[in-house]
Amino acid sequence: MSAVVSDGVRISYRIVDADAGRPAVVCLHGWSASGRTNFDAFGWVDALRGRYRPVLIDFRGHGSSGKPLHAAAYSNEQLAADVVAVLDAERIREPLLLGYSTGAQVAVELLARWPGRFAAGALCGIGSQNHCGWGRRVIDEDGLPRPQFDLFPPRRAAMFLHWLHNNPIALAEAWRGLYGSKPPVELSRARAIREPVVIATGTRDGYAHTAAELAEAIAKSRLVWISGRNHVTTLGDRRLKQEVMAFFDSVIGERP
Repeated sequence: MSAVVSDGVRISYRIVDADAGRPAVVCLHGWSASGRTNFDAFGWVDALRGRYRPVLIDFRGHGSSGKPLHAAAYSNEQLAADVVAVLDAERIREPLLLGYSTGAQVAVELLARWPGRFAAGALCGIGSQNHCGWGRRVIDEDGLPRPQFDLFPPRRAAMFLHWLHNNPIALAEAWRGLYGSKPPVELSRARAIREPVVIATGTRDGYAHTAAELAEAIAKSRLVWISGRNHVTTLGDRRLKQEVMAFFDSVIGERP
């Protein structure tokens, strides 16, 4: 993997199919995961390669990136700045954004803070309200993350092996920094977005049940519900891939 240093922290990333002629898709994973466990394991790299150039970034505190052990190191603004540091290093212009859960809320910050820098965004597994209820489930009485095996069907339980590749203290501090006292998305930030966006979430995703509120806040947005899927199983669903790929194809097709 390649790496840059952003605000003193190593940010690791991997570019699949380095053909600069293909449109880049910046893939932003969820909390406690990584580029590999979200986008390789759930088939996104295979779906994108050949038509697009996937750029998989491990957020600080996750995967192969550096792992600060204090909550102040984690915020939507800082994670977004880390992403831009990677794009600047690789001279990637106007990529598409594909964010899931935490990655989607970082994508909102990127689209709002850097207008014109990105072509469009697919925001998946995200709503507008606070995840505090989930926080009581994922952080145990010792202040450390608790794996959520109930979200996975048995054949997917192995995906939570990615917990073994993360630092539990860093994950807990990342959670506190990102979710401790504020909603995952400030609607004022969402209202600033001018690029086209598709918002997609599962009908059984209790952590993203306010997706409609987020869609109403973004001018050029379309909301898609994936029937029968929860916060984790949505990510690998073929219907989600079809919706996102069709959206990306339409955006690229409208480019001059």
